[in-house]
Amino acid sequence: MQQTKVQFTAEGKVVDLPETLKTKMELGPDYGMLKASPIGKEWFEQAEAFSAYCVGKTPEEVLGMATKVKDDNHPAVPDVADLATSVTMDVSDFLEALGKAAANAK
Repeated sequence: MQQTKVQFTAEGKVVDLPETLKTKMELGPDYGMLKASPIGKEWFEQAEAFSAYCVGKTPEEVLGMATKVKDDNHPAVPDVADLATSVTMDVSDFLEALGKAAANAK
């Protein structure tokens, strides 16, 4: 998952685009989510915890996981005891990707 922030001139041209754009996972601790995390976990740590939770489960089990709305920016935060201390970020994009992958695999 990559969230790119690019600036443009008044003419619509890209300004100062870096040669390589890093994903949130590649940024690691430099992503900067730690300060906003109520559990003191960076984005990559929460993504890894969610991934570990999914191991051994079927797509249907993961897609059926209970979630809760935290706010407008977090419509699908896991509402599962096993993830309460490791994942407080929105996982809707992960669930959407898993759903598409599972459908394509059939």
